[in-house]
Amino acid sequence: MLMLEIQMNLLRDEGFQYDNIGNRVRKTIFNEFNQKQKSFLFGHDQYGNEVKMVLTDQNDKEMLSETYEIVTVDDKKRWIEKYGFVNDNPAPVTFYHKRRSEN
Repeated sequence: MLMLEIQMNLLRDEGFQYDNIGNRVRKTIFNEFNQKQKSFLFGHDQYGNEVKMVLTDQNDKEMLSETYEIVTVDDKKRWIEKYGFVNDNPAPVTFYHKRRSEN
C-alpha cells in the first residue's frame, strides 16, 4: 500500500508517495494550476538505502536516470559513502552521509 503526502507552497505543490515500510518512492511536482510538471522516482535496496533516482517529465517520459553504488555502510547497513552514475556514466560526485550518533 502506498501512502501519499502533499505539501503546498505558493509556487508549486509537491506530492510524495511512500512504500509500506516508509521509503519515499515518488515525488511529483505540480505547478500553481495543479498540472504535473515532473516526477522523481526512487529505488531502494533491501536495507532502505536509496540506490536509484529517475526524473520524468509531465508525461512520465524518462529525462534522467541516476544510480548509486554504495561503497561504505555502517553497522546497520545504512550508506555512509556512495558513488553516483548519471545515465550509466560515472557522475563527477561522491556522496558522503554523516550520521548523528544514536543513543
